Amino acid sequence: ERSEHVGPDFEISAFDVEAVILTACEDAHRNQVHDQTDAGDDQHANRFDWSGIEEAHHAFEQHIARDRKKQDRVERGGEDFEATIAKGALIVGGALARVEFAKARLYVLLDGRENRDAFATLASELIDGGADLIQLRAKSLDDRELLARCEILARLTADSATRWIMNDRADLAAISGAHGVHLGQEDLTVAHARRFISPSQWIGISTHTLTQAEQAVLDGATYLGVGPIFASRTKHFERLVGTEIIAQVAAHSALPFFAIGGITLANVDQVLKAGATRVAVGCAIVDAASPGAAIRDFREKLAIAIDKDQP
Repeated sequence: ERSEHVGPDFEISAFDVEAVILTACEDAHRNQVHDQTDAGDDQHANRFDWSGIEEAHHAFEQHIARDRKKQDRVERGGEDFEATIAKGALIVGGALARVEFAKARLYVLLDGRENRDAFATLASELIDGGADLIQLRAKSLDDRELLARCEILARLTADSATRWIMNDRADLAAISGAHGVHLGQEDLTVAHARRFISPSQWIGISTHTLTQAEQAVLDGATYLGVGPIFASRTKHFERLVGTEIIAQVAAHSALPFFAIGGITLANVDQVLKAGATRVAVGCAIVDAASPGAAIRDFREKLAIAIDKDQP
């Protein structure tokens, strides 16, 4: 329907796709949140049906395809039509992530545990406790065992508000239907990862400097991991970046970012005071006596910090 508003002299580009999709995305978010508020549906306040947004992109694509003149304008500008549509598809993914991440504040890093049953039990606790995102990071497992963990997460999160991310492995993210993949500075590039996963799946990038964060934005990342802020029990770092980088990234990047690295309930206030509104947490939650209670404690601190920032 929105594609009908494109005039005869409109110069088609990826930015035109962005305008259509972002408008549809924002409308869908506004309408669904309004409906859920009226219904008192707090449990699923950050979930809604993406089909309308996807249909908007499809309708726009069809509209351009019907008019060869518009395709010619694109190609005369030095860009072929298919490339423009491909860019539009990536923008759809970015638009979806923009809304999806609006309420995502707590990102839990989960290892493979000692066996599948223990993994499923802990994953269920994290989901029931209210984790917004779960990242599967289990480098010691072979591919079949890792895929089995992926399938468990896919099943457990299917009817929940929790989304899950595969660490490093874009191929397994594609096979298992993960919501995205998280990549380090020495892993696949964003462009290479996109060969495996769809535009609607997310790509997160670990960054340790402002330059790396800026490059990740230019490369088309969906979100950033910024750190390591503190020393971690699960991963050795040669250098800690401290809280100073948080303010730098917050000032220069419009992308959502999660402060990461050794974050606990004892030091998270330092991270939030530095300007972070999202955190990624490992041991302090997954190894807690009650992971669900730990999640609630982190969420409470995040909520207080965010409320203070509101005008």
